[in-house]
Amino acid sequence: MTGNPRVLISLALLTAYVFVVPVAGFFVTTGAYLAAHMAFLGIRPAWLVLGVVAGALAFLYLVFIQFLGVPIPHGALY
Repeated sequence: MTGNPRVLISLALLTAYVFVVPVAGFFVTTGAYLAAHMAFLGIRPAWLVLGVVAGALAFLYLVFIQFLGVPIPHGALY
């Protein structure tokens, strides 16, 4: 299978995310996935990546856990 390497790497990151969530937990894995994918796509500077990751995780926590009460998968790390 030949194709665009950026697409293949993005699919590899997403596949790894799916398999790591049960082990590491939703928030740890989501933060790492967002940071890795943004860095891979060339998002700079680092403070922007960290700010987006922190904001996204805070938003997900507030909406899904605090507001909706949806159970989030927990792993060994969280």
